[in-house]
Amino acid sequence: MYHLPFLPFAMAEVTPVVTGATRGAAQAFLERTRTRQGTLSQEKASGRQAAQIRLGRALAAADAADILLDSFFDRLTAQRPEQADPFDRAGAKLRAAYLTDLCRNAVNEMVRGIGGDGFRTSCPVQRFHRDLNVLAVHAFLDIDSAAETMGRFTLDLPVSDPLI
Repeated sequence: MYHLPFLPFAMAEVTPVVTGATRGAAQAFLERTRTRQGTLSQEKASGRQAAQIRLGRALAAADAADILLDSFFDRLTAQRPEQADPFDRAGAKLRAAYLTDLCRNAVNEMVRGIGGDGFRTSCPVQRFHRDLNVLAVHAFLDIDSAAETMGRFTLDLPVSDPLI
């Protein structure tokens, strides 16, 4: 891994954190859904169809993130790192940014169902939410800039992204 150009190496360091946070958020959301009771309705969250759907989608997103992470590493380690060109690095950046965007969106969907008290510092879901939303706007993981760079490469336009 230490022979990789910096950007793919950095992506290899942070993408497992992103997928792990998504898995952790899904687990925390599962526990919250099992134990939460509505403030007004007094209904158990686990009995609500919306909570069941959100939980199923959260678990599916965590599984998808794991699969994308495995694929990311397979592609990264299959290339000859010393010959990685800017197009390859842009592709790695796009895959890492897409994975991060998928994870951020999954956690944001979970948060839609945690209730107001789910934003207390004692709730782990809100911490995953905050951390993934911060990571997703980092220059290395921003989906918009990564997609623009790949689009420019694909259209044979000049690319000025300093992070590839």
